[in-house]
This record gives sequence, structure tokens and C-alpha cells, in this order.
Amino acid sequence: MTKCVIRWGYARFVLTTVTIYEIMFVEAMTMNNNNPTINQLQVAANDIKHMSAEMLEEILQLAMETNARDHSLLCSLTQHMMRASEAAGLRMDDINDRSHEITIRRKKGSLTTTQQLASHRGKPCLDEVRALKRWLVERKANNEPSAFVWASRKGGALVPITVNRIFLKYAEQVNDARTARGAQPIPSGAMRVHSIRHTMATLAADKGLDPYKLALRAGWASLSSALIYTHGSQELAGKAWQEKAFEIFA
Repeated sequence: MTKCVIRWGYARFVLTTVTIYEIMFVEAMTMNNNNPTINQLQVAANDIKHMSAEMLEEILQLAMETNARDHSLLCSLTQHMMRASEAAGLRMDDINDRSHEITIRRKKGSLTTTQQLASHRGKPCLDEVRALKRWLVERKANNEPSAFVWASRKGGALVPITVNRIFLKYAEQVNDARTARGAQPIPSGAMRVHSIRHTMATLAADKGLDPYKLALRAGWASLSSALIYTHGSQELAGKAWQEKAFEIFA
């Protein structure tokens, strides 16, 4: 199978044609089919490669302990399910300090969204407000002249490939640690920054976030994009129905 290999100093990213087909399949489902069948949705959901909550949390924890910029970047990517290109293009005037809001200009025909910055008591690595505040203090101390929130060390905006490199830097270290202690490693198909978006969408859907709210958070213009992340079975549907029946006739 043909492989496109890109080498970056400390990281080696291999993008196989399988991964390319996975991306194309999901995009085709969301963009070209506004009325997918149940079977199509299940096939698409099972095809999406994502991390567990524990894996993602370990990546964020390591980033928090290592670098303020990287942690803030990955935390905001997580809390708003941003694409790498969307995070790279985020400007300082897209953040409202007074209202604690962030405006994200979504790509690929998605919506422009203004959302609350996320706090998370008890887990600092998931607290976007604290992470961003920490980074902006450091950014100001360094007299960063760029208008971009997460500027490149060479000046100017980050590029998506650099955002992916930052993610891989921590994901590979987490994988080494997980392997050493006998824990399940991050799936190879999830070893790219876009898997954060897939992970959060999948986990939120599995926890019962309805497709409409999920689409609003991710900035999707179509509900079919959110439905792809919804896993299900007749057994799960039966249990959910039983719970709702009790609520209806309580």
C-alpha cells in the first residue's frame, strides 16, 4: 500500500491511504448525504477513529506540565472541537476577556460560532479559562507582536501541520508511558490532531448530548454531521426507551 511519509525532527507521521479513505468517507457522509440511513450512520460511526477520555486527558495533562502555549492550544481544540486550521487562524480579537467568549471562524462550510470559554473544576488540564489566562500572561511577558493567539516561535500564525506536530509530540510520549505500564495504546488511526474533534464528538454523543447541541458546539451546518458520531443498537435503544417511558408516565 502506498504511503506518504513526512519526517519532523522528533516526530514521524505516516499518513496511509487507509487514513485518507477514512477522512474522505466521513466527509462524503457529512457533505454529500443530508439524509443518511441508519445503517449508513452506524457504518460511519464505527469507522471513526478516536481516543478514550483517559487518553486525551493524559495528553492534556502532559502538555500542561510541559508548555503553556501547547496546553492552551490543545485545551481549546478539545473544548470547542476545532480543526487545526481554525485554531491556527484564531486571533487575539477573537477572544472577549470580559464575557469569556471565543469566536471561531469554522472551515469547510461550517458555522462561525461564538462560545463560552470552558472551565473545569477539579481537572486543571481541562480548564480552558485557566490555560488561556496562563498562556496570555506568558505571551505578554514575551512581548509577542503577532495578532494570532498561538503564534509560531518564528513569528506569525501557526500552520495546521505544526498544530498536528504539537499534538503528536505529546501523544507519542503518552503512548510510550501507556505501553510501559501495560495500558491500551492510542489507536494508530487517532494519532493525528483531528482525532481530538472525533474523540470529543463521539464521547459527548455517547454521554447523551443530543445531535442538535452537538452540531452547535462543533459548528456543523448540518445535523447529519452530528448523527455520524451517534453509536447505537437495539439493546441501547430499548434501555433508553424504558427510562424515558418511566419519565413520561411518572
